[in-house]
Amino acid sequence: MTQNFPSVSVKPYNGAPTIHIEQRPVFPLFLMSGAKAIEGFKKHGGCDIHLITECFSLGWVGIGKHDFAEFDAKMRAILRADPKAYIMPRLFLDAPGDWLDAYPDDRVAFADPAAYQEPNQWAGAKHPSWASRRWRADASDALRLLLRHAKESDYTGRIIGWHVGSGIYGEWHVWSGVHYPDTSPVFVEAYREWLGAKYPGEKREPRLPSVEDRRKASLGMFRDPAEWRWLLDHAEFFHQHGASALAEFAQIVREESGGRSIVLAFNGYLPDLGVDGHEIDHRAFETTLRDPNVHCFSAPHTYRRRLPGDDAMIRGYLGSVRAMGKLWIDEADDRTSLSDPSPWTHVKTMEESVEVLWRAFSHALTQNCGVWFMDMAGMGDHPSWYDHRSIIEALNQMQRIADHSMTKPRTRPTQLAVVASFKNAFYCTDRSSGLDGITDTLISGQLAEFYKLGAPFDLYLLPELFEPTVPRYDAYAFLDTFHMNDADYARVKKLRDAGKTLLFFYAPGIVSDTHLSLNRMRDLLGMEVEAVEAMTMPDGKRQHPGLLVRGAAAGVVRKNNVIWSPASPLAAGEMRSFFRPAGVHIYLDTDDVLMVGGGYVAVHASGSGSKTLRGRRPTTWINARTGKTLANGAAEVTLHLERGQTVLLEVGDHA
Repeated sequence: MTQNFPSVSVKPYNGAPTIHIEQRPVFPLFLMSGAKAIEGFKKHGGCDIHLITECFSLGWVGIGKHDFAEFDAKMRAILRADPKAYIMPRLFLDAPGDWLDAYPDDRVAFADPAAYQEPNQWAGAKHPSWASRRWRADASDALRLLLRHAKESDYTGRIIGWHVGSGIYGEWHVWSGVHYPDTSPVFVEAYREWLGAKYPGEKREPRLPSVEDRRKASLGMFRDPAEWRWLLDHAEFFHQHGASALAEFAQIVREESGGRSIVLAFNGYLPDLGVDGHEIDHRAFETTLRDPNVHCFSAPHTYRRRLPGDDAMIRGYLGSVRAMGKLWIDEADDRTSLSDPSPWTHVKTMEESVEVLWRAFSHALTQNCGVWFMDMAGMGDHPSWYDHRSIIEALNQMQRIADHSMTKPRTRPTQLAVVASFKNAFYCTDRSSGLDGITDTLISGQLAEFYKLGAPFDLYLLPELFEPTVPRYDAYAFLDTFHMNDADYARVKKLRDAGKTLLFFYAPGIVSDTHLSLNRMRDLLGMEVEAVEAMTMPDGKRQHPGLLVRGAAAGVVRKNNVIWSPASPLAAGEMRSFFRPAGVHIYLDTDDVLMVGGGYVAVHASGSGSKTLRGRRPTTWINARTGKTLANGAAEVTLHLERGQTVLLEVGDHA
């Protein structure tokens, strides 16, 4: 008998988007684990997190063949282990083996022959092209059949949404994206049609860039759009066709659920993988973010800095996501000390394990987003990473704090916006050219310094910065905004002329939609910038071109309210000297990881010693983990923390 899924939506509550189940707002705290592990947690008193996500079979087992027995068995096993569970299945839309063998022209193909060598850590080469109409149609049929089957099952009322995945690990990274996809016949044909729609009557033939093409430019690493339009078109289509595939599947979920189930997708990651090209990234996120059928986005937090004492920053542009009324859910896949030895295991003791889990929860709580704790081993037959009383007690305490947080204003007292660009990559060479020594550092190394700034910040992509839902800030920092269209360029100049403190890195606005111009950058900065062949970055990499101000000493240059750094990273302490006079409140002067928002202040200690937190006004400071009041009506509180320790304080709403 066909039933209804629960009515689930993402909408604002107390100032921030959150999940609503049957109109009830719920803090998006999830556990990603298997039935066997969840059952095992009962010996520790049981886990109080009842939002569950897990990997499920799509049931597409062959050409025209579908079998949902595995899906049914897993759903029922989880509900036996936790009858209170609400479940969001994660689905993988890859094609079965016989389909891939039958339709070789529909498989993704690569400009780099290394893609076909095995083993391949980027998921291998034998997968469907996202441009394949045949794959989209057959995968769509499989998805529809699964949802219709689920509607007729005894567990229908426990499914709140669907995590739709394709590409590497289901993360919408195109298959073997480091090997320059896609050269398949179906991609070429889809590209031809796209060009015909963009340039009606011109009959442009698709031109696929070679590896060498990707390493060429006009000025250092920069491409002049007037010269490189064909390659810019290719880059735009390449990313848009992935976004359009996701959009098709999201629409199917909404149709088959009668608009009752939410859709989540991995998307919008910070491009911090350190690979050569842009193809593996989600650089059509501007389109996906505006898709009314996709409600939640996720990524694992950064893999670069996960040691105790590191920031483990969330890899999403959360300001942009909030501005569009969507929800971010962090994937906290940190291994605990119970895991097998691995390069990805960054803790040695149970105490360290618990503290990094608190770090992830504190990020989510203060950013008004969600988190799922990913017990990767617990989803299989291996011993769970979380099978310890200390971990279960911590997770249960987090659930209690999360529930309490929903009674408070869920706002962020941020005075600083940090801004980046996805589209800039189209106007820059591949990193393998040796001409680009800065873009990776701007996204990874520079953001690490912002997390040690001692002040909270909101991270945006440039297209969302001027949305009507976005507040105005006292100060702005522009990371890799080399490309600005004319409208955004004019808006940034208005911020400058209004007296806002603006920090720019390297080459802001040097490229428009139509041309490459140093004069455009000079006008934005109000500085006489000159280009030289190359300069050396602080990490020793060479950057082409080098940029400097005529007659000025090397380093940061300031003119009135505009600050320009030709290199990166710029240290947190130096940035404090810029932003404090701009009116940005500095909570913490030590270089520790600070998290503020929703009536909470958290510190993850990057070093051992005393840490003095200064509120914006006198307030009550309560240790949320112990319930102890540390100070009442105090403007500041001093704590002694050991490296890797996480303290979470509940404070007044605007402290």
